[in-house]
Amino acid sequence: MKVSVITINYNSGNDFDKTLNSVISQTYTDIEYIVVDGGSSDKSWETINRNRDKIDKLSVGQDSGIADAFNIGIKLSSGKAVIFLNAGDEFFSKHTIDEICKEWDSEKFEWICGSGLIIYPDKRTVQRIIQYQQPQNLINRGCKIMHPSVMILKSTLEKFGGYDTAYKSAMDFEMWVKLIASGINPQVSKKLYSKFYIGGISSGYSGFNEEVRALRKYNLLKTKNYIFMSLRKLAAKNGKFIMRMPFINQLKETLFR
Repeated sequence: MKVSVITINYNSGNDFDKTLNSVISQTYTDIEYIVVDGGSSDKSWETINRNRDKIDKLSVGQDSGIADAFNIGIKLSSGKAVIFLNAGDEFFSKHTIDEICKEWDSEKFEWICGSGLIIYPDKRTVQRIIQYQQPQNLINRGCKIMHPSVMILKSTLEKFGGYDTAYKSAMDFEMWVKLIASGINPQVSKKLYSKFYIGGISSGYSGFNEEVRALRKYNLLKTKNYIFMSLRKLAAKNGKFIMRMPFINQLKETLFR
């Protein structure tokens, strides 16, 4: 099965290097690498130019935001399956795509979501382990699913029109809600598929309002879960000192399942 790995990038500096290296070091051989760059003018663009021969398809300066960049990547892709690894993030190991393709029953499930390692700016790490449960539990208290730990059929993304450009930060969550609300449930894996680096738009639970909007849109927002999400937002905004404690973060992940 051909897999299209899509990286979106915009002035990510040195972070793009580790993402590129993570992709080109994969042991899986049938990979197409696509980079969608928003018009970078920093070191990341120098890295793209220097490694142009390792990038199969490149789009530059044509997107109007993250969701639009994702959709450009989808249109450029020719793989049966798609996985997004944004600039700064990494696959968990050089065998990750191999492991996903061996584990995924793509005839039965249109997408698979695995677990991942969350890495904070101060180098703290927390494992987010996704366990089998009722599909709605993956979304009903906010996003448990890590985007770089998801592989999905291209045809499924196309069937739903790609990512909704009305969402500025939680477009991936809106996609998971839309799929699950439609009865298209994922295969779930406890295996660590990605290393997700917290920072920028992913910090401080910035997607709270959009997550609430997506759940409400598909009639999946329950009062008790809204309260839980609100408390999580409050902790992310005001509990930075406490959240620096590793055991607190791991406890949060355990309760978040």
